[in-house]
Amino acid sequence: MDILLLLIFIPLCFLFFFLVLIALLYVFPVHVSLSCVSVPQRKETAVSISWLIVCVRQVYAAGITRTDVVVARHILRSSQQEKDGDPVRAREPAPSREPDNLPQILLLMPLLAGPVVHFCCRLFRLVSVNSVRGTMRIGLADPVLTGMVYGWYCAVRPLLAYSRIFLDITPVFDRNVLDMQLEMRWDLRHPLMLAISAWRLYRNRDVQEALSIMKRKQVEPVQC
Repeated sequence: MDILLLLIFIPLCFLFFFLVLIALLYVFPVHVSLSCVSVPQRKETAVSISWLIVCVRQVYAAGITRTDVVVARHILRSSQQEKDGDPVRAREPAPSREPDNLPQILLLMPLLAGPVVHFCCRLFRLVSVNSVRGTMRIGLADPVLTGMVYGWYCAVRPLLAYSRIFLDITPVFDRNVLDMQLEMRWDLRHPLMLAISAWRLYRNRDVQEALSIMKRKQVEPVQC
């Protein structure tokens, strides 16, 4: 009797946690942020995707890409990768291939337009801009052009603030310069719905056929 209850209790626990996970994916949004720093002393780009207590962050600076997996503000895993890991192989020209399957893919493009546009519309409805904040120092070759750009910015600044875009632009009239520090944040509402849409897009018959054509093209032997 105890064994029977245990065999019933374990699947029910898995089912309960699965339903809780689905509910959390529907209720809690995914936060996406992109920060870009471009100043003479520092050039860095960072992208982070977070949901509840889990965050995946990727930072690119000085030719090195660092990826961190953070759980509850503790780094669970971190890895670094240089841009040019094998410089000798990077200089080798890629072998040319005959585009034998290109006409087949072009014939599938009208069929792919429908599911791809449907997925993009769903993504557009679920994504909302949280805020855009940053500072910029801009200077063009002609001081008149710099003044015109700054004038346009002053004219549309109230509209930008209404759209939650907060930019502080400082004009520089004596030299060419473009220094900026930007941070953009998006919220992806109901990530479960987007995951379902992505799965339907992947399982679409025309998308599967296009993927199979691309796979066959990759494994074809190169004829010299």
